[in-house]
Amino acid sequence: MYDSMIFYRSFYEAISKLEPSLQLEIYNAIFDYGLCEEELALSPMACAIFELIKPQIDANNRRRENGKKGAEYGKLGGRPKKENPEITPRKPQGNPTETPNVNYNVNVNVNENENLNENLNENLNENVNENEKEEAEKKLSSDFLDLYNLYCPSLPSVKKLTDKRKRAIRTLIKAFSWEEIKEGLQKAEASDFCKGNNDRHWKADIDFLTNQNSFTKLLEGKYDNRQNAPKESSVWSRWENA
Repeated sequence: MYDSMIFYRSFYEAISKLEPSLQLEIYNAIFDYGLCEEELALSPMACAIFELIKPQIDANNRRRENGKKGAEYGKLGGRPKKENPEITPRKPQGNPTETPNVNYNVNVNVNENENLNENLNENLNENVNENEKEEAEKKLSSDFLDLYNLYCPSLPSVKKLTDKRKRAIRTLIKAFSWEEIKEGLQKAEASDFCKGNNDRHWKADIDFLTNQNSFTKLLEGKYDNRQNAPKESSVWSRWENA
């Protein structure tokens, strides 16, 4: 059990993009583990993120324990003196003019710590980006469904947005602007053919309207109502009426 722990900014930046309830769950897991060395039962998403943070907490605690051991050795008098101080220790092999880098171990630890933080932040951001992407795709499907229900009340209602339908909606939104989509849905509602006035009594549904080829034809007016063109009087009838 510890009285303090290190909390990195990279942790905060990644967690702050999540939903509040998920943030609280991860924060509790971090502090319970970092201060009390206890692991909580977590939801799948929180567990995935915590597993990325956990190695950094373990590394910090190990360094703390190693620091305590060094302090204890210092209290005991430090390293024992050599029996013959006149003997000069043999230098390590290598360039005799090269000055030993006394900061080597410190730099290695700092670089390892920075690499761990970078990898952690990158992995957390990937998870957050995937979560944001999924939420954005859900919103696109929901927005299209709202327009369908608003502009096409005469067409069959939608009971469920399957994965296949969601993919079709995303493809349609990439191909057409929202204004074009509204126009196409309005054309479908105004079309007698799309509403079942045909020899098969077939009605257009969301699967038909999210098909890119069908929607293109709809915008081009293929399913518009046909007006009866006025019959032109023949030359003989004009002579008869003269």
